[in-house]
Amino acid sequence: MHGTEVSPEIAERASLVVGYRSDIDGLRALAVLPVVLFHMGSTFFSGGFVGVDVFFVISGYLITSAIIRDIDSGRFSLITFYERRARRIMPALFATMLGTFAIGTAILMPDELRDLGISFVAASLSISNILFWQQTDYFAAAVELKPLIHTWSLGVEEQFYVIFPLALFALSRIARGKINIAVAIAAGVSFALSVALLHSHPSGNYYLLPSRAWELLIGSILALGAIPSVSKTVAECVAVLGLAAIALSSILLSSESLFPGPNAMWPCLGAAALIHANSNVQTIVGRVLGCRPFVWVGLISYSLYLVHWPLIVFSNYYLLRAPMLGEKALMLAAMFALAWLSWRFVERPFRKRQTVSQRAIFVGSGTGVAAFAVLGAVLFATKGLPQRFPNVQSPDTEANAERNSERPCFLKQGYSDWNGANCRISDGAGSPVLLWGDSHANHYRGAISRIDPALRHLIILYANAGCLPILDVTIASREHCRSNNDHALDIIRNYGIKKVVLAGYWEYNLKKNGLSVRDVARSVAKLRSLGLTVMIIGDNPDFPVANPEYLAMRLRQRDLPNADFYLPIRNTGEVNKKLSNVAGKEAFFNPMTSLCRGDECLAYRNGRALMVDNAHLSGYGAHIVLRRMRTFLDRPD
Repeated sequence: MHGTEVSPEIAERASLVVGYRSDIDGLRALAVLPVVLFHMGSTFFSGGFVGVDVFFVISGYLITSAIIRDIDSGRFSLITFYERRARRIMPALFATMLGTFAIGTAILMPDELRDLGISFVAASLSISNILFWQQTDYFAAAVELKPLIHTWSLGVEEQFYVIFPLALFALSRIARGKINIAVAIAAGVSFALSVALLHSHPSGNYYLLPSRAWELLIGSILALGAIPSVSKTVAECVAVLGLAAIALSSILLSSESLFPGPNAMWPCLGAAALIHANSNVQTIVGRVLGCRPFVWVGLISYSLYLVHWPLIVFSNYYLLRAPMLGEKALMLAAMFALAWLSWRFVERPFRKRQTVSQRAIFVGSGTGVAAFAVLGAVLFATKGLPQRFPNVQSPDTEANAERNSERPCFLKQGYSDWNGANCRISDGAGSPVLLWGDSHANHYRGAISRIDPALRHLIILYANAGCLPILDVTIASREHCRSNNDHALDIIRNYGIKKVVLAGYWEYNLKKNGLSVRDVARSVAKLRSLGLTVMIIGDNPDFPVANPEYLAMRLRQRDLPNADFYLPIRNTGEVNKKLSNVAGKEAFFNPMTSLCRGDECLAYRNGRALMVDNAHLSGYGAHIVLRRMRTFLDRPD
């Protein structure tokens, strides 16, 4: 054994792997701490999310070691394997979900509680990664308001362990000598897929198993003994390099970095280096990782990972602002306290057959899965129990009034129902202007209609849900976008359009669909080559709040209920700068100029919310923006 003397509690793990390794528990600490600090807003650990990748490598190593040990001894059993997984994963997960449900029903608004219900279903069925991949759509709630989004990584692992043990067992029977080659090929294919999808499908690349499997398989390759052992001197160097790879990845990467792909290789190889370097010798780094403080954090790392994110979400949700330093310290202390309680009174007891039998763990797991799936379905079916807040309207009321107007000007699918005669939102006598975009063009419709007499131009709206106004690009998740956007050229010809104003949810949708401002620039150039005047309306604020009506309800209870309220925003403003360069200073309007001060933007004024969700303006918000934008829209051709 490596590291310090092992306590009875720590020694429990020895029954699950070949020889207890205190340095691996220390490595778990090295994985979870950057994740927690990153999620708490640490600018130093801007790449702390790579801790999840370290966990993947550790998991692949330990689970493969256990499977190979059982295969070699003739004791391999799928039932026993899944019993171990159930004991390891389910009790603490169910405890976290139960606590999340209790707090969620107390404070979340109906739409957030409805979304939490979907998360319960997905987390209990180990498909959270698939759910959150699908929920990165146009009207999804802000990530900061999803208390269980971090369970995506459990989904990846559990899906992997549905396939991998069977494949490994089959290979041991029919091609034992080829196992290492087969696993290496699988890892290579998965890594190649991760690289290939970096730009075209960034969300799927991040959340789904095929492009993540290589990280677990790196650990498997180590467990299979495919990497030769090294001398103590070399091991010392390898351990230092491994530690540096993880540390530098946590510090130098950021949420703007392309990930996973090559950037994920560094923390994964770093974790593999630390595991391998300490496999046969005890390095200095291994002894440090094996000391009691690191081991203790490693022991509670799974529970700490589970509880940290819901606690952050609910704390920020309650505070409606970034927590102060003292509040962060309290949050951190609460995380460790809850994690220890979960490890001591939930994780440990359920791992012992003397306490909970095999039959009991399977029955309990099945019951828990069914119970949370049903509970989640009920929360979704009841739309988040809105009767809890009888005096608060749905945040979608105003948005739906705009989106579902009798005039089919905001399209959800094809353009066949669109009719320009019905989509005039301003009847000025000047030459017609086409306001073309996605829902961020549509949310100006009501405000423009209300000030119609003050506008000189005839403005025609052509808006398509989720479709940025970009020509000649295909969006995989919305196949109708290309044909709808191409149809804009027919509208321009048929209605004698001289000026086109482009509006979109630019930063979010460009990133989501693997596009860039260069694609916008090409479209602008093509339109201008047709003799058109082209102008762009930039991004408006994107808040980490999905339900501004709840925000308004809370703010009305202040001593000064009508005082302005500013919130930090999620979008950076960099895309607006680039769009301004594309359009030209005089042909670009930045909605954030009149709404923002630094990194904070106006979310509430005069007792009214400026948004209907995290990124779409309410009629009141659009009116505030339009007071400045009116001159922009009325600019002569």
